Formats: sequence, C-alpha cells, structure tokens
Amino acid sequence: MKNTSLKTTQKTFFNSLENGQLQRGFFTKNSRFEIYKNSYDFLYERILKIDFEKTAEAVGEKTFVKLALGYRQKHQSREWSLSLLGAEFASFIRKQRIVRKPYLADLARWEWANAMALLAPDPKPLIIADNPLKQRICFSEHAHLISSDWTVHLGKPYRYKKSFLIIARTLDGIETKPLKKIEFECLYFLMQKKNGLKISDFLGFAAKKTTPNTLQQWVRSWTAIGLLLIKP
Repeated sequence: MKNTSLKTTQKTFFNSLENGQLQRGFFTKNSRFEIYKNSYDFLYERILKIDFEKTAEAVGEKTFVKLALGYRQKHQSREWSLSLLGAEFASFIRKQRIVRKPYLADLARWEWANAMALLAPDPKPLIIADNPLKQRICFSEHAHLISSDWTVHLGKPYRYKKSFLIIARTLDGIETKPLKKIEFECLYFLMQKKNGLKISDFLGFAAKKTTPNTLQQWVRSWTAIGLLLIKP
C-alpha cells in the first residue's frame, strides 16, 4: 500500500466496506479485507435489528435482511456513530410499499423515535423567570411528534386508526403518550420554530385552539416530561 495519511486510509477503508469493493493495490490481501467486510455487514444488520426489533419481527428474518441490504445500498452511512444508521429506514420502508404490512413504515418510525429518545439526556424542569411572557420557549429536540395511521404504539394487532403521539424520555424511562389532534397541532407549531417563540406568542396561538383551562392542563403535562425548554 502506498504511503498515505491516516485520514485518507480511514476514508478509503470505510468506503470500501460500504461499497463492498476493494480498491486495487490499497490493501495487502483480499482475504483479510473480507474478514472486516463480513464483520461490518453483520454489525450493520445487527444494529438495525436492535433499533427496529418489532419491525424485524413483523416481516421475518429473510425479508428484514433483504430490507437491510436494500437500505444500505440506497442510504450509505455518512455518520461515524452506529446509533444513527437507521435515520432513514422508516422512509425507505414506506417507499417499498409492502402491501401485506401497510403499518410497517409507521411502526419503524415509532421505533426510531424510541431509539432516539433513549439517547436523550434526562429531562430538566422548566424554570420560569419573573417576567415569563418575555421569555422564549422551544420544543425539546429530544422529543418526537408522530402522526400515525396505525396504532403501532399499542402493540398487536395494529389497527388502522389515526393516532397523534409524543415520544419522549421521562424520569420513568421512554414513554409514548397519545395526544389530541389540537394538542398535536400546538406542539407541532412550536417545533417548527427553530429559534423558539415568546411564551406570550405561543400561548396566543394555542388559546385560539382550546380553552384556557385545557391549555393550562396541557402545559403542565408538557413541562412534566420536558417538552418545553427555555431558549437561551
């Protein structure tokens, strides 16, 4: 192998693993490379199966292996973290149109939200200043809103019913909570504001959707699981 920098060697090696093609003259022996490649293939599939356990169970071993291979060919990893391998898996499954499993993409999306919530830090209590209406709040980046056509969060049998869900890490672990459609719309509105919103503006928007008493109950439940954060 010619003299190259460590960065170039690592990049070439990783690309070879992803593409399954050994760059001629770069490595010493094909047999040694195959050991790494086979281990990488096994690890890639294994990571997906851990994050999408219920999805794998629903389609069976052979089909899941095919899905994993097809996903890898279409979405080559650009991240060094194994925890992010499945970021586009649910979208990939939706495009496959598996007729006998129409709930599969929603199930995969829900499982991915759970996997990401597991990596989130513990929720912190919302601290309100003396003049709270001037403070800016934002939606926690560690929580996930999902609009699902199937009741994937309730387990088998999956029923065709519109569900609005929030998946978040709480002090008790990862929780999925059903939301009312209007409640979902309020949180989705906040989530879209990357720079956050003044509390007064958010309350003004939400007040058009529901009654003051209901809004108060929602805000209490949202802050209890760390959905609302003060924007620095």
